[in-house]
Parts: sequence; C-alpha cells; structure tokens
Amino acid sequence: MVRTLAFALVACALMGASFGFGLYSGAERTSVFVLLRDVKGRIQQIRTGEAPPAAVPLPQFTRLYDDESIASAQKNAAPSNVLEWAGFYRMVTSPKDLDGLEPLNPWLPPLIHDRLQPWARAKAEATDGIADDTGAVCQPAGWFRATGFNGGFMLIPRPTKIVIAYADIEMHGVQRVYMNRTHPAHVLPTWNGDSIGYWDGDTLVVDTVGFNDKSWLQSTMEPHTEETRVLQRIRRVREGAFLEVHYVIEDRKALTSAYAYTRYFRRVGDTMPENVCNDDLQIWRDYRNEALKGQLARAREVRNR
Repeated sequence: MVRTLAFALVACALMGASFGFGLYSGAERTSVFVLLRDVKGRIQQIRTGEAPPAAVPLPQFTRLYDDESIASAQKNAAPSNVLEWAGFYRMVTSPKDLDGLEPLNPWLPPLIHDRLQPWARAKAEATDGIADDTGAVCQPAGWFRATGFNGGFMLIPRPTKIVIAYADIEMHGVQRVYMNRTHPAHVLPTWNGDSIGYWDGDTLVVDTVGFNDKSWLQSTMEPHTEETRVLQRIRRVREGAFLEVHYVIEDRKALTSAYAYTRYFRRVGDTMPENVCNDDLQIWRDYRNEALKGQLARAREVRNR
C-alpha cells in the first residue's frame, strides 16, 4: 500500500510538471512521459500482484559492437571444413527429429509480447494480421521472421561473403554476411538490414543492423523500429548433423529488454528447391483485389471526375 501510494504521488508530480512545461502534446516523445508510462505500468503490476517480466537469459560470450574490435575479429581464420557447411537446410521442430536437442524459447509470442513497449503492444493489438501482412501478398517480410517457427535456407560460404538465401525468397530474401568490412557509417534502412560477420573459433557470428520498421518481429504482428539489432551465432553440432543458430534480438525503442532463442536446422540437400508463392492464380487475384479494394475505388473516383 505504501509503495503504491508513493508511486501514485510520483506519477501525479510528473503529470503536473509535464503540464506545466507544456509537454503533454508530445507525450510519446518526451522522457518525462516515458517515465510516467513506466511508473503507471509498475503501479498496475503492484495492484494486480503481477510480477514484472523475467530477464531473458542471454548467452555468455563477449559481444563486439565497435568497428575496431569487429575488424580485428574478422582476421580470425575460418574453420578448415567451412565448405562443408554449404547446402540447403530445413528447420527441425519435432522432438523425435531433434534427437535430444532442446531449442531455447521454442514459443516466442508471449516472450516478445511481455517485452513490448506500451506503444508497440498497442500497435500489435491494433494490427490486422491479414490485411497488414506484407508477406501474405508476396512483399518482403524480413528474414528474421522466417526463423521463429519454421523455414529453411541455402547457405553458401565464401571467404569474404557468406550468403544465406531463404526458402521463401520472395518474402524473406537474401542475407549477405560481409566478412571483410564493418557496418557503413550511415546505413540505409532496408527489409533485411546490413549484416557483417566474423569467426569465433568454429562459430560464425553475424551482426545485423539497418532494418526498416515495415516488418514484424514474428508472424504474431509484433512491431519493431529501425533500432532493431540481431546477433546470430551459428555453429555445427552433433558432428555436423545440425546447424545451431542462436539469436538475440534487441530494439531499445520497441522492447524493454532483449530476447533470445535457438533453432536447429538439418542439411537436406545441395540445392534449394523451387518455391512458388502462389500457384493458384485465381485465389491470388481475388486476394489482391480484396486487399486493394480501397485503392481501386479511389482510382475510379479520380478517373471519373
């Protein structure tokens, strides 16, 4: 009770100060209202007895951020068997096929939702999963959305660039991991960002920044911003039978804390099979026309003037 009262008094004081300085109109853009929003959320947690989200277990390794350290790490030699990594991989999800391997955080929606900033949570709840899904109409959807629940990719290792072409290439595209440069000083935001990598022993470390804010974190419609940063640590396990990919997703504007997960992929061939986004043209036309109904109506109105 005392803590709740104290939080309430602080909230009232901040509200009064904010009105006094004329900050209310910029609520989402001011540090005062960000703090007020967090205080309000904590009061709600105390009143309902709800515990704050637990900290996400992050991997225990050194994270390189600065260009000098990354450039130095890029001088590390690749594993002698790196060419054996080449091939097409499919995600393994069934316990039988995983053969005792246990993915970290196999079910991501509640993990991400608990860490969304209030504005991001509200946006997710207001998003129409069909009408607003860019991937559903064969537009890009971002490659890290493809790695939550299923998917596959073709991995092509080269000394200066490792190419990861995703199976649903029309939606998830190609991730080019540059092994001989750091991130540009000014990265133009794109669907798949800018990826650089280096070898940490037999582990490929990939750091990606420069995403646009048009895609979702997962198919459950969680938004992100251009501040998204993805770290992947990729290694072979079980004598090369699997690729283990450990992901850490950060976004200081959309998330309250980072989240992490691992997925396992099995090599199933030397080439990537052909994938057709939609081979029933009539279904595609009907879907497209319904999605574009509003734009078509406006176009007809302008044309008939």
